[in-house]
Amino acid sequence: MRIRKQNDIYIFFETIEKAEPGSILDAGMFLKRVGSISRQMMNREVSGDVCMDGIDFFPETTFPVWENLYDHIYSWEEFLQRQKENQYELGIILGIDDLRQEVNGELIPVMKNCCQYLLLDGLTEEEIELIDNKNIRNIKIEGDVYYFIDSRDEWIPEFMS
Repeated sequence: MRIRKQNDIYIFFETIEKAEPGSILDAGMFLKRVGSISRQMMNREVSGDVCMDGIDFFPETTFPVWENLYDHIYSWEEFLQRQKENQYELGIILGIDDLRQEVNGELIPVMKNCCQYLLLDGLTEEEIELIDNKNIRNIKIEGDVYYFIDSRDEWIPEFMS
């Protein structure tokens, strides 16, 4: 459940700032995992106008304030049942190595179906091969590698080019 890359907080907020999404699906509830008590960290914030839903893979760790950070919190099973109803502009999966065991390889395909853009880390070579190369951008920050996937292949934020 821990965050392993020092640049995760930066890429999380930078992507949201540049993409300006109206809706976010945070698979793994990144803000919960970094111990945030608000949508603001390091002089960055996710506006309260942005709908931010979370998929909680670690419900055994809870604190009431996290219910105020997210508009809706799903378990993986709940989300699978409702995924066709929910569409998001941006999906975020940081710490994917910890989440991969929880979802048996289903997380990326499910997220690609309901999110226009995805921000991920830790993709395997097999997963990269399954994604059309023209739609994936590598982002390297001080040695940490992230991936931005555009399912529509229309827009890539400048800092990700």
